[in-house]
Amino acid sequence: MPDGHCGFWSVAVGLGMDQSSWGLIRRDLVQEMDQNESIWFPIFEAWDEGYFYTHRQGLIWDSVSDCPPDHWMDFPLAGLLIAQTYGIGVHLLTTTMGASSTFFPILSPPANQQPLFIMLAHVNENHFIHVKLEGDYLMQPANGLWLNHRRPYTEQWEDMYLPRLEWKTPRDLTEASLSGAGISILAAISMIFLFGMELHSYLTISTSTAIIIDKSSIEDTVRVDFNISFPLLSCEFASVDVSDVLGTNRLNITKTIRKYSINKQYQSNGHEFHSVPVAHVKHDEKVDETYGEGSITLNSRNFDKVTHEHALVVVNFFAPWCHWSNLLSPAWEKTAKVMRQRYNPKYDGRIIVASVDCTQEQALCGKHHIQGYPSIRIFRKGSDIKDRTGIHIHETYYGDRDTDSLVSKFDNMVSSIGKESLKYIDGKPVNYTTVAPAPHQEGCRIEGFVWVKKVPGNLIISASSGSHSFDASQMNMSHVVSTLSFGSTITPMMMSDMKRLGPYLGAGHNRLNGQAYMTSPEDRANVTIEHYLQVVKTEVLGLSHQLIENYEYTAHTSLVHAHSIPVAKFHLEFSPMQVLITENAKPFSHFITNLCAIIGGVFTVAGILDSILYNTYKLAKKVELGKNY
Repeated sequence: MPDGHCGFWSVAVGLGMDQSSWGLIRRDLVQEMDQNESIWFPIFEAWDEGYFYTHRQGLIWDSVSDCPPDHWMDFPLAGLLIAQTYGIGVHLLTTTMGASSTFFPILSPPANQQPLFIMLAHVNENHFIHVKLEGDYLMQPANGLWLNHRRPYTEQWEDMYLPRLEWKTPRDLTEASLSGAGISILAAISMIFLFGMELHSYLTISTSTAIIIDKSSIEDTVRVDFNISFPLLSCEFASVDVSDVLGTNRLNITKTIRKYSINKQYQSNGHEFHSVPVAHVKHDEKVDETYGEGSITLNSRNFDKVTHEHALVVVNFFAPWCHWSNLLSPAWEKTAKVMRQRYNPKYDGRIIVASVDCTQEQALCGKHHIQGYPSIRIFRKGSDIKDRTGIHIHETYYGDRDTDSLVSKFDNMVSSIGKESLKYIDGKPVNYTTVAPAPHQEGCRIEGFVWVKKVPGNLIISASSGSHSFDASQMNMSHVVSTLSFGSTITPMMMSDMKRLGPYLGAGHNRLNGQAYMTSPEDRANVTIEHYLQVVKTEVLGLSHQLIENYEYTAHTSLVHAHSIPVAKFHLEFSPMQVLITENAKPFSHFITNLCAIIGGVFTVAGILDSILYNTYKLAKKVELGKNY
């Protein structure tokens, strides 16, 4: 039964004394504390303030009667005292007083090769008994207090019984040291740094690139988007044509093309220019030559005077060398004579039919943006609006060119003068489908898209008309490419993938964007600008598993003196190979595996370094104390 002395008489029994010698044990422990007070005092005070004197007072009890709990044996400091007092090893087996452990003397090394060990078992939370073990039993690990307060030369205790201390915590991990603290800090910093690098690697998406055969069928088409400005090509005659080696030949595409008149500074009035579709133009089959010249000849000196004096002036801008001008000339002169007879300039003067020879009046024709011959312009007094350059905005006639058609059209226009509406006469609509506004400015911005087959072909922009002629020496195909790209329109989701994959795609999908191709004055005559484009298909398989098609191209440009009308020509050559770019995300399991490897590796390396530093330090201490062996 516990009587408060059980711990002390268990020590007595372990030392080979009678259990009634518990009082001697108490006195020996008090004497040890008094003799080495300078050593024990800081140890006890570190455990609890004032505990040195409390523990010493608790050891004093001489009565055989049951003693109060504050005089009972109190571990773990009692274990250090007992081991040092008797120069023995003390095993404590317990589940309620901390972990089971072994105590060695903190001031003295082993006196011989077989020092005495006693084992105390704490049971029922309030009773000590002595346990006797025989043979090379496994020992409990050294107590932490002993590891912290021992003298260097007492390590021989642990070294002597190292094989039996199987559960011993390595001393370099239990003893606090400055080197250990430094290594711990470095290990923590290393783990944080390596974790950050691994996290960045996990979040970074890798890509793989492969070159494969383009498996597109011969019927597959590619969309070509473009926005090109021609400062010296009139929208009236600008034509977009597509052809290829398979025989495709589409002329004057209009369904997906828009045109805007621009000036030499590439400025537009914002209104789209709508071309009037012109089918076969009818001319007089037979002309009565007796009519002679009936139109008034205009030049730069009298042009403004005539157009401002008469309500309606219809002018034929022609060139004598032009086939279509020569076909129109007889009917035009006959019509002029008929109009003069019906609306005599002296008495009526509502309409004047005139002509301008553009080979003689190049400046005047250029001022009114004349590029094709013949061009029939209609000037209305008081109804014309001036553009930014002061030039009247007028209309162009696109109808048949025989005498009857011209006379009928001009009669309708004259009859509308003075009416509130120019579109109705006596309640009946007048057919003006053959009359449309002339281009406001001399240049043209062409934008839109066309579909081409993935075979060698051409995209051609030129001046074209089935009923006009052009002076090749006056045509200038200088242009600025705002955009030129291949492939379908990219959705916002695709665009996010494209931005992420931008470094892998390169800038080849818009290589011509923002490039200007201007001919110098000395090269102006009959200069065709040719662009040679090598187009390569690129497919991107992103993390969203959506296949994105993109086309990149190289471009080379040359100026060629043409024998016919100059054009801007884009030669398209599609490569039979394509580039496949695949995004690869790192698996989460790979990230966790690497993370565990980082933690384990850093701990292992830190432990090795700490052990090396610790053992080197201890060896230096032993050498200093004369314990080098």
